[in-house]
Amino acid sequence: MNRRIFLYALGVGALGVAGGCGLSLEGGIFNPCLSDPLPERLRNHDVVRAAWEGIDPTQSWDCHTHVGGVGDGNTGIWISPQMSSPFHPLQNLQRRFYLNAACTERDGRVDEDFVRRLLAYLDAFPGGFKVMLLSFDFHYDDAGTKHEESSAFFVPDRYAADLAHRFPDRCEWICSVHPARSDAVEALDWAAKHGARAVKSDYPLPGVMPLFSVRRFVEQSYLTSSQATVVSEIRDYNPLLFDFVLKRSLVKNGQRFAPIVFESRRVFDRKRVATTAIH
Repeated sequence: MNRRIFLYALGVGALGVAGGCGLSLEGGIFNPCLSDPLPERLRNHDVVRAAWEGIDPTQSWDCHTHVGGVGDGNTGIWISPQMSSPFHPLQNLQRRFYLNAACTERDGRVDEDFVRRLLAYLDAFPGGFKVMLLSFDFHYDDAGTKHEESSAFFVPDRYAADLAHRFPDRCEWICSVHPARSDAVEALDWAAKHGARAVKSDYPLPGVMPLFSVRRFVEQSYLTSSQATVVSEIRDYNPLLFDFVLKRSLVKNGQRFAPIVFESRRVFDRKRVATTAIH
């Protein structure tokens, strides 16, 4: 399998065109999954401190955090049998890629490892910062018929809600209810009563590891070489923090993303229906 076929198998073949920055493999396409926590020299680095300047962490909610797993932890997660079949090598490759991206490759412990790894990543963020966990519904046709054969995976609302309930200091959740479902109204009502902050629309899963060039950002004067060195090293330990620090550090003509861009809580933290215990 050549590199072009490999990348398209992962669903990222068009990423370079869509992103406008070119597809880059300089950081690798696999997560090194370092087991050590983020070193203090990086956690408290001037580049990281500068990224948080002007931002209230309690107002910063990352609103695009997919819940990973394979259903081996009694979570209700489902993945297409094709993704585990040797007769479907491209789908099988996608599964391995996604599992590696989330550092959840231990057989029988995938669901557990995803949560453990996510919480470990969040330890590097200031108190008050949260992620919004996305559930993921099956595919339905216009008549409301579920099609597992057209679905890659399924993450139930109940599991995303349960994680947010178990880890309220770090997690909120977003429900996924296909509008063609016969029980869509009831499902949305359940989600609202159990704390869902928003409803997710269906769309293809984006690339799970950033395949762009930090070096090119330096060449185009969006980053300094010293900043690039720091964010590249953070990537190996904590892709979640890497994503934040990189975006916050990008500067062009003296301008960068304003703090309010990262303070998304104001969008979701509206008065909501009183929540009830999950059952």
